[in-house]
Order: sequence, then structure tokens, then C-alpha cells
Amino acid sequence: MAEDFKKVLTDSLKDVERKILAAHQKQVPVELGPGALRTPPRALPVPDPGILPRAEESGRSEDALQGVEDEVTPHSPRHFQLWSTYAKSQSFAMCLKEEDGEDDDLLSSEGGSDDFAKELEQERKLIAQTRSSRWVLSPNSPKRIGWDLAGVAILLYDLIMIPMYTAFPLAPNLFLDMMTGITLGFWTLDILACFCVGYYARDGTLVVSLRKIAKQYILSWFPLDVVIVSIDWVIVLALISEEEGKSAGLMRAGKMLRALRVLRTLRLLRLAKLRQLLNKLQDQVDSEHISVLLDIVKLLILIIFINHFIACAWYLVGCNPPDRSTSWLQVEFDTVNCEDATDQLLLYKYTTSMHWSLTQFTPASMSVQPTNTLERSFAIGVLLFALLVFSSFVASLTGATTSLRKMTGRYSSQLWLLRKFLRQRGITLDLQIRINRYINVVLTTTEKSVQYSDVHLFSMLSGPLHNELRTELNKPRLMVHPFFVHMMDRFESLMRKVCFKVPNQILLSRADILFSAGEEGKSMYILHTGSLDYLQHETRELENVAANEWFCEVVLWTPWVNQGRLRARTESELIELQSEKFREVVSEYPKHLSFMRPVAADKGASQKEAAEENPMKTCEVA
Repeated sequence: MAEDFKKVLTDSLKDVERKILAAHQKQVPVELGPGALRTPPRALPVPDPGILPRAEESGRSEDALQGVEDEVTPHSPRHFQLWSTYAKSQSFAMCLKEEDGEDDDLLSSEGGSDDFAKELEQERKLIAQTRSSRWVLSPNSPKRIGWDLAGVAILLYDLIMIPMYTAFPLAPNLFLDMMTGITLGFWTLDILACFCVGYYARDGTLVVSLRKIAKQYILSWFPLDVVIVSIDWVIVLALISEEEGKSAGLMRAGKMLRALRVLRTLRLLRLAKLRQLLNKLQDQVDSEHISVLLDIVKLLILIIFINHFIACAWYLVGCNPPDRSTSWLQVEFDTVNCEDATDQLLLYKYTTSMHWSLTQFTPASMSVQPTNTLERSFAIGVLLFALLVFSSFVASLTGATTSLRKMTGRYSSQLWLLRKFLRQRGITLDLQIRINRYINVVLTTTEKSVQYSDVHLFSMLSGPLHNELRTELNKPRLMVHPFFVHMMDRFESLMRKVCFKVPNQILLSRADILFSAGEEGKSMYILHTGSLDYLQHETRELENVAANEWFCEVVLWTPWVNQGRLRARTESELIELQSEKFREVVSEYPKHLSFMRPVAADKGASQKEAAEENPMKTCEVA
């Protein structure tokens, strides 16, 4: 019984193979009839392209699955559907695994039971890893990015206040006390949060293991974070002790005040994290214009903060003149007492110091001048420092603004030449408008979305890495089709090669014609963005093709002559799958032909049935 069953299957598959070979030679098998070249496959609505039920799993027969179109809404997308073929091919694979013989290698599914066991084990490991890392955040997740933004804001607050705490006698108030508590609480919680954030290893993989994350953090930022947070807690506890009068004698001697100033200065060690946070946030920006603008803003903020530090240091130098020497504060304000001043007077003293600092970076002057050796030496050092920093700042700012100007006017001269050429050659006004509109759309799209050809560094990638990148780019666009989803589940290596070698990108402007009736069909298409109109030649019926719908799928399996005209309603982007390239890739995997043959046979049978039912109504779009 088993031998007879195997013989029947082998004969049927050989017959299917003969039909496929005839189709490759562009000869229509006699069994399919003359309508095979012009009749479409069955077109059924697919409620969810990602779900491919088997007949036995859904509780319905294969014939019942063919009637699924009665169960979906009229607004469901219309796609070519191969559910019955999937169920049959899976049944073939299950039956053939039970038999032994010389044809097993050709007819069995990919990998056999050993490969299936390996895949199952990998799936179990992935599930276990997912469960163990449910509390681990990706470093690029929205929650972590929001936390990093808050960290940047608090770091900027520290950059402003720490120098002022060190130089100026700021009186405690509600705002300062509240910000001290927020800052302390944030950086304390940040230590705990860092144990729950994944990181990227050197090979680019995302590490989500809690043990590896803890080890990496302890060996990198953890010691510095603990030291700085400990300093924050010491400062807060010292201030609380001062208010309660527990250390009044120590404070009267002024030793605690000086110690707190030194400790506050040590909190600037946290600046080591600022560059890392800013780089991480800038990586989220995908616009070149915005990136250049951010660089300009960073340069301006940098020069402001440098002058802020110098202004606070200049005031501190004026508060501590050498013995029997006057200071610039005494000359300007008739006092050198830096510990007792009203808020308005402190603000004026700070702005005066800031003004003096800015004049050292620019060719400007003011009334404040050094009055002793210490102040004169400090002024000389600031001038030398400003000479280096400001020249570098001007060069960087000039380069950034030049880049911004080049990006803005990159295509201005080319657009002018295009318009001049079209006018001189007498091109019709309608065509001129269409060309200019399409060029503007392409330029806008290019500015918003970087094209693969624009990144010249991709040529430096290794072969396997380049293949993996192209696969990841094309895979989501092909996975809208249930057949490719099923192929990815069963034959991942084959589908990865299909994703790498077969797809091409096609851009259509409004009113462009992709193909016309009578042309030989050579490619399948998937509409990624935009909208298309299909006009059937015989019936003159007009149908709309929306995003993520596909058409001309039949050319992958048999010769085809287009039966209508496809015109772009709006600017559209399509993915083209050439039939010849698809067959070349599939032919490199002989073991997978046991799955491909029933699919092609089902296509041929569908064509024959459709031709018998209505030979006049033929089209590529379902």
C-alpha cells in the first residue's frame, strides 16, 4: 500500500515538473489549454496575510477554505491567495517523511527532523531569553530616550548651578531646595536603571542578559556614578545638619563651607556622561538639516557655558585678592565682601563678570580691568585660552553654516538648467509641469529618506554583512505577501537570498504607465507607497491598487501576457520581482522544489478553471 502511494505521488510530481519546464520554455502545456497565458489565478480576499492556517488546524476542509471570501468585509484588501496549496504542500511533506527511498532527499522538506529539532531548540532559547529579559529596556527605546533627555536637562542645570554655588553666596530658597532633591533622586534612580538597560556588543548585537548588563556597567560607569551620588548625599546631609545646628561650630569656622564648595565642584565629573548622552540623542535624528542645526546649537551652547565658567572663576578671583591688594570688585563696587549681598546685587555682579568674560573672546572692551597680579595672570591665561577656543569655534561654525547652505542650494543650479533645457527644446507645457513636479517629489523624498545609493560607505562592508543589510531592507516589503511569509518560516535561507537578489525599486510619477495590454509580463509587483489605477482591456473596468497590495504574481510561475493598463494615480514606489531572477534563485535549492511544484501546479489549474468560467474577464489585479 505504501509503495503504491509513493508511486502515485512520484508520478504526479514528475508530471508537474514537466509542466513547469514547459512553462520555463514559454510553451503552454496542452493540458492547460490556450487560455493559460491570459487567465488570472484565483483571487480571494485575505483577512490577515501573516496567518496561513492549515485545513486540519482551522477545523475546516480545504474546500471550505476556498470560500473564506464570504466571511470578510467588502473593504478587505484583494490579494492572490494560496491557502489550499500551503495545506497540500504541508501534507505532502508529512506523507513523504514517512517513506524511505532514493527520492527522499528531493521530496523531503528542508533540513529534515534534525534541522527541525535545531530550529525548535533555538526557538526555545529565544523564548527563554525573552522571558528573562522582560524588564530590560533597549537603549533606543522611547522610555530610555525620554530618561536620557531628562538626564541632559539635569546635567545642564548642574553646569549652570555648580559654578555659581562655588563662587556666589546663593541663599537657600524653595526652588533650589526642590531642584536639589530632584537632581539627587534622579541620579540615584539612574544607577538602578542602568542595570536594566541593554547595550550593544562590539559585533553589533543587542545584549539583554541581566548578568552581562550588570557586569558591563560595574566595569564602566558604576564606580564614577557611585562616587558622584555619594558626594551629592554628603552635601545634602551636611546642609541638613547645618540647618539643625548640629555642626554650628564647624560652620562658624568656615571649614564646612569650603568643603562643600570643593565637593560641589567634584560633581562636574558627571560631564563625562554628557557627550555620551548627546551622541545617543543625535543618533535618533535622521535629517541632515536638523543634524547640522543641532551642531550649530551645540557650538553656541558650548561657548556660552565656557564663558559662564570663566565668569564665575573671575568673580571668585576678585573675592580672594592677595594680601594688601585691591580687586576689581573693590574698584567697581567699593566692596570686596562676597558673602553678604542681595539677590539683585549678585545678579548684577554675575552679569558684569559674564560681560568681562565675553570681551576676552571678542574684540570688545569694558570698564572692568585687572587690579592685582593674580587677576592680571588670570586674564592673560583666559586670553590665551580664548585665542585657541574661539578660533576653533569660528572654524566649526563656518563649516556647519557652509554645509547647511550647500544642502539648501544643492540642486538649485540643476533645476535652473532643467527648466532652461525644456524651454529651449520646445517641450510642451504639460510635459514640463509633469517633469518638474516629479523632480520636486523625488528631491523631497530624497531629503526626507536617505536612499541606499547615497551612502557610499556601504561599499566598504564585507560581502555577508552587505547581503544581510539588503535582506533586512527588502524583507518587510515582501512579507506583506502570505506566500513569502510561509517561505520565510519554512525555507529561511532561500528567502533571505530572494530578499537580497530579486527585489528592485521602481518610482512612478503621477500618470506614468507601468505596463499596457498585450505586453509580455516579466515581473511581479508590490505597491509600497502611493496609488495605482488598473484598466482592464476587455471589460474596461477600472480598479484601484492601494499600498501593500500586489499584482502580476502569476508571472513567477508561468508565461503571461498583460491584459490591461496600469497607470500611477499618485507618486508611487513599487517593489519589482523579476520572474527570471526568482527562478534562478529558487533553482539553486533543489530540495525545495517539492514545495514549489505544487504551487506552480495550483497556479496552472487556477488559470484553466478561470478560463473555462469567464475567458473574457482576465486581468493581473485581483
